[in-house]
Amino acid sequence: MPQNQTNNPAAPQENYGEILMSWRAPEYEKQPKSRNWYIATFSVSAFLVGSSIWMKNYLLIIVVAMFGIVLYILNKKEPLTLDFALMEKGVKMGDKFYPYNTLQEFWIIYDPPVKTLNFKNNRTFFPEISMQITDQNPVKIREILLPFLDEDLEKTEESTTDRLSRLLKI
Repeated sequence: MPQNQTNNPAAPQENYGEILMSWRAPEYEKQPKSRNWYIATFSVSAFLVGSSIWMKNYLLIIVVAMFGIVLYILNKKEPLTLDFALMEKGVKMGDKFYPYNTLQEFWIIYDPPVKTLNFKNNRTFFPEISMQITDQNPVKIREILLPFLDEDLEKTEESTTDRLSRLLKI
């Protein structure tokens, strides 16, 4: 069962304007993994470790072990359920608020099972923000955001990293 985000009543309440639309959704879509996925992952890891021992590349053994630990932790962790809100002054995602002046554009990917609202922001690292829209009406979301941001109609697919993580189920 997904954990819910905690609301800290002591946290200062900012005035972000009227809430134009809000919903709750998981922070990311957890990919189900079959027995074959575990067998393939173990086989690739064992091959890499064996090759590393044969080539005396001990650093790769450490990297493979760390990657395995990260995969294990990610697999055990359930996604948080976050509150999302489109507001007069920006977008709220859980505890984070993104003013419209820090966002450059938005695009909606609605190709089930992929249903996301995406933003490009001004940051150098992690310039894209993605929100699960689950059962929300993408047309209504678009109508709300158009007065504040430009829409990128050319982006109709997930990013390469999102597609790759969906393919690899990580």
